[in-house]
Amino acid sequence: MSIDTLRADHLGAYGYPFGTSAFLDSLAERSVVFSRAYAAMSMTLPSHATMFTSLYPIQHRVLKNSLRLAESNSTLAEILAEAGFATGGFTSMREHFVEGGLAQGFTAFDEPGPAGQGELPYRPADETVDRALEWVRGIPADQRFFLWVHVYDPHQPLAPPAAHREAVAASDAAARDERIRFLRDVQHVSRGPGHDGRPLFRKGDAGMLDLHTAYDGEVHFVDAQIRRLFTSVESALRGSDALWIITSDHGEGLGNHAYKFHGRHIYEEQVRVPLIVYGTGDTWRPARVDALVEHVDLLPTISELAGVAEAARAREPRIQGHSLLPLLRGDRPDASARRIAAFVQRRNYAAEDRGSPLVRRDFEVGRKFAWIGPRWKLIYRSTGPVELFDLENDPYETRDLAPLEHERVATLKSRLLDRIAILEADAGADAEPVEPATVERLRALGYAP
Repeated sequence: MSIDTLRADHLGAYGYPFGTSAFLDSLAERSVVFSRAYAAMSMTLPSHATMFTSLYPIQHRVLKNSLRLAESNSTLAEILAEAGFATGGFTSMREHFVEGGLAQGFTAFDEPGPAGQGELPYRPADETVDRALEWVRGIPADQRFFLWVHVYDPHQPLAPPAAHREAVAASDAAARDERIRFLRDVQHVSRGPGHDGRPLFRKGDAGMLDLHTAYDGEVHFVDAQIRRLFTSVESALRGSDALWIITSDHGEGLGNHAYKFHGRHIYEEQVRVPLIVYGTGDTWRPARVDALVEHVDLLPTISELAGVAEAARAREPRIQGHSLLPLLRGDRPDASARRIAAFVQRRNYAAEDRGSPLVRRDFEVGRKFAWIGPRWKLIYRSTGPVELFDLENDPYETRDLAPLEHERVATLKSRLLDRIAILEADAGADAEPVEPATVERLRALGYAP
């Protein structure tokens, strides 16, 4: 399951103390929780393409939302369908997935119809869960199946049902002050102006709290729908083995680094994602794992547990991920499967993109990449300075140490550039643009310059 725009640090299982995620927190207590999981990019379509192919965007070439994954790429759904699984995909967003090429391999795929005037530009999570449960109930008892559910609600525009907003809202002045202190002092939400020089929150701390309360209300609503999905599917399985994987495609700025949204940066709040893995039976014990893992690891993990790992590798020899099964079992993975750094990138913004109303003039042109190790994180810009952060002591990246760590910067930059060169040499067919009408809808939603 993928939850659009969900920051890891707004779940109780990842240290958030304000009651957003009662069900996911309880599931995490029975699961393996990965505390250092990374998306490949802070954009919806490229990130999901990586989940489904185990290739980085630099390889599968879906480098922004208005492109289409080439059919020459093999997806997880295709691999499982060929192995006899029923495959169902249920999404809350119309503009990305079918037209973006991600319905490949699904025997059933359900997306919302066009939004009417005045309606939300996405399908609420409860309606998408309804559609997914209808499909699950029609599957024969002896049929293995792969179900992917995508919910969109924590994405802008934030419009949580009133009861869910009220459930997470600060109850009195003292609670509001405590919430503001936490956001400012623990999560380091910016006090300064935005990158365009205008106030980041026009109402100051009250505006910041309003934004986070709306976001948390959406997370609370989604958590309730995941509970409903989980309970109903478990009942339909009648004790059969099941694997649940819950993650997000990317996070959200919410004011960190003077930015509210996503796609522009590759700081932790935008690319570190939740990853909760639950299996029935005695497959593994609950644990918290601090090893570096990435979305490219999902396909190898699922294909191994499904018994189709060899078929997956034969179909796509370029797979970048490692099976997480040793980590799930508490074993130490082989040296060849231990990740020394996560690899993240941002799409390229060309100078002409600044003419778009969706790409402000303060946007940095060029590409960005990150090399994220157990402690040190290097952010490299093709047209600007590097940044270096000590994530062990500064997890919210408030202090750039690049001016003080010249030798470390040189070493990590060399490794990163080598990695970029290797991946670019392994790139597949270019992704094609989606239909012009889809581009216009994406532009209206704030997705495409």
